[in-house]
Amino acid sequence: MEYLAKAGRPEALRPRVVDDGMPFLGICVGLQILFESSAEQDAACLGRLRAGRVRLRSGPR
Repeated sequence: MEYLAKAGRPEALRPRVVDDGMPFLGICVGLQILFESSAEQDAACLGRLRAGRVRLRSGPR
């Protein structure tokens, strides 16, 4: 999200994807930015999906 913000992308995507409901195919990072927030870099995202994304635990359970 930090990289996208520097490039001005969230401001360009938010009106079309969030406000107008334009179809958006998000795979991996693309899906992650649709959430309200991400645990990676403690980033605020586009907020299209009303939830946050958390980092998965690593190692044995």
